[in-house]
Amino acid sequence: MSFDSISEKRGQRRMIVSTHRIGGITLRTETDVSIPHIQRGFFSNFLVSSGKPDAFLNIRGFNRDSFILPPLDKHERQCVIRCVDFQKHWLDNPIFQSPDVRRVVMRCLDRPELVHIALNWNRAIFRNYAHNEITLFYPPEKRKEFANPLFHARYRNLFFAFLPCFSALLIHGAGIIRKDRAVVFLAQGGGGKTTVANHALSETILSDDQIILYKNNNRITVHSTPFGAKGQCPQHARLSGLFLLEKACHFELIPLKPGEILQFIWKEHFHNWYVLPRELRIRAFDILYHACTRVPVYKMRFPKDYVDWDAIDRAME
Repeated sequence: MSFDSISEKRGQRRMIVSTHRIGGITLRTETDVSIPHIQRGFFSNFLVSSGKPDAFLNIRGFNRDSFILPPLDKHERQCVIRCVDFQKHWLDNPIFQSPDVRRVVMRCLDRPELVHIALNWNRAIFRNYAHNEITLFYPPEKRKEFANPLFHARYRNLFFAFLPCFSALLIHGAGIIRKDRAVVFLAQGGGGKTTVANHALSETILSDDQIILYKNNNRITVHSTPFGAKGQCPQHARLSGLFLLEKACHFELIPLKPGEILQFIWKEHFHNWYVLPRELRIRAFDILYHACTRVPVYKMRFPKDYVDWDAIDRAME
């Protein structure tokens, strides 16, 4: 039986199970709809056949005819309203009357301050950080979305939510291993990350778009991910430098203060922090602060046809 697409039966529902190990974290995805983008390409290099999962992602459809339960009672409403960033007008959403949804809600109520619930675009997402579980419910009309390449980004954002629980973060940046050291290049979309990766012909590319920072004691390591156009298999190395890219006519490295690059990264990922409970936001900030204050940080101005790798090496020494 192939481990990258294991089919199981849950009641009358046929489930597809995939287990990936990304950045040292094992994620089990269980879904009742095919998601081809996480079962092939770069993702296939991160599939594993064994190992206890660290986190669980469940994706399942709902039928509006199944909304048969009574609305949330007073106690349930008081608990749910304590969830992170919960909108009070969602309390009367009929999706809570689904037995499948209610079971997930009940599992969240023991630690609601460690739960984020989002009811948007006819979908319901339950991020349960106390149990390292995320459950996404979708209506029948949204089923075809999972075959769309755009779901790749949504899956990435779902995965992001787990990482601070394990002292890790997914960062929008390119990572390259050079001389057994990881160098990370940061920029907004279209800022030159893939261009720099294309110049690293003899180096190991962790990713040209998304890398994982993992903190263990005082050490930050950079891990590869399948979220990008470049990068082939699970690899990692110790972080040795952060470079903020800026397109220019000539190559130049300008020293930055740690706070400058920390501010850039925090703002660049601002849309991800709101789903985190307070204690995990603090942990995320601590990881970034540690990364930005323990290695050299530079602005790297460069033309599209040249990267001075020797200058980068000297900057990381």
